[in-house]
Amino acid sequence: MYEFKDPGGRGRAAIIAVLAWLAADLVYTIGAATTIAALNGAASGTGPAPETADMITGAGGVALLVATLSSIIFVARWIMRVNANAHSMSDSMTVTPGWNVGWFFIPVALLWKPFQGLREAWQASVSPHDPTSVAVPPLMRWWWGLWLVSNVLGNVSTRLSFGKADAASLIASNWIDIATLAIDIPLAIVLIRMIQRFDDLQARGPDYAETFA
Repeated sequence: MYEFKDPGGRGRAAIIAVLAWLAADLVYTIGAATTIAALNGAASGTGPAPETADMITGAGGVALLVATLSSIIFVARWIMRVNANAHSMSDSMTVTPGWNVGWFFIPVALLWKPFQGLREAWQASVSPHDPTSVAVPPLMRWWWGLWLVSNVLGNVSTRLSFGKADAASLIASNWIDIATLAIDIPLAIVLIRMIQRFDDLQARGPDYAETFA
């Protein structure tokens, strides 16, 4: 039912998309810092002009939206490919390629089911006949933990910015956006590394798993 295909092409496309997302995230964060400076200086007339802050924030927001959607598409395609490859190698898989992506959009289940799918794919790729004997790589756990934290911070920021329209709430929201970048940078690095290691494993075979750290 499932055919093995080299995941390298989709992996490279996903990495480019993740880098573009990180660049857009940086621009958006610069806009957040400019907005904080404009709000803090509004009363005294110091700091950047509100129009400047709005322009940077608007451009950063559009760029981040486009980059986020692109990264979702390309990373999802990569996830489906490595999951399908694992299915072609082992009968132990319980999460299908489609659902490995679909669970990201299901409330509550998104907290662990997508990770379960990739964990199974890794274990099946390392040891098709005895996947449960394979330990989950720390890098994969770091990716999942950082992803969850980034999403929690993003939800908090969104609630603040669309809740009360007062300056204090907007400043707090933008500070959270700045703090989120400190999570997103290692998240992007870990995700890219995980994609590379996953692709190398499936391309080179189980023996390559020994190099995964």
